[in-house]
Amino acid sequence: MGTAIVAGVFTLAGVILGTALEWLRGNADRRRADARELADLIAQLRDAVGTFRSFGSVLHTWSEAAVPGDAPQPGLVKAALETTGPPMDAITALTRRIAVTGGGRYEAAAAGVRRAMEALPPHMLKSGPGYAERDGELVAALDALCLIFDPPARPRRIRPARVT
Repeated sequence: MGTAIVAGVFTLAGVILGTALEWLRGNADRRRADARELADLIAQLRDAVGTFRSFGSVLHTWSEAAVPGDAPQPGLVKAALETTGPPMDAITALTRRIAVTGGGRYEAAAAGVRRAMEALPPHMLKSGPGYAERDGELVAALDALCLIFDPPARPRRIRPARVT
């Protein structure tokens, strides 16, 4: 009788342990899938920001070439709206998905990228240093987001060899 009780206890413990390990494995798989999705979203965001910055740089260069005091040319304004609209929409959508997928720290960083992106268009068609400053803010915000996902490795201290 005592042997049957011990066998039953070990069987029950095995079932509980097996269930716990299966739950942990499923949890780890889900976290790995979220990390892969986050890496993909951040790569897409880098590409969208690069496209947006390229269009913005071209538009700003064209506006710098205009005679000072002139209003922006209607064709240039139309080109600005047509070329920067899709990348801005993509950046907005990607930052929202990153915030939802990544959670707390990613929400603030993604909002920073979105704010920096939204501050850039008014300076694209104006001459002066405002564009370069806003572009630098966008790059810094994107770098801050990327550092959360992939922090730099801490340098390892190398201890001197012991002489005995």
